[in-house]
Amino acid sequence: LDNVEGISVDWIGNNLYWTNDGYRKTISVARLERASETRKTLLEGDMSHPRAIVVDPLN
Repeated sequence: LDNVEGISVDWIGNNLYWTNDGYRKTISVARLERASETRKTLLEGDMSHPRAIVVDPLN
């Protein structure tokens, strides 16, 4: 991670989502209780400036 711009918490699924607007433009997710072990990139690359993220855990 080099430039985290947005963070959102899914309190029902216990997931943390974030956007990274650095060298690698990514949207990623990790489980809250084991973040270092469960980190996963959901989207990478073809984004202009991923700066914010919103999670709707109820739907």
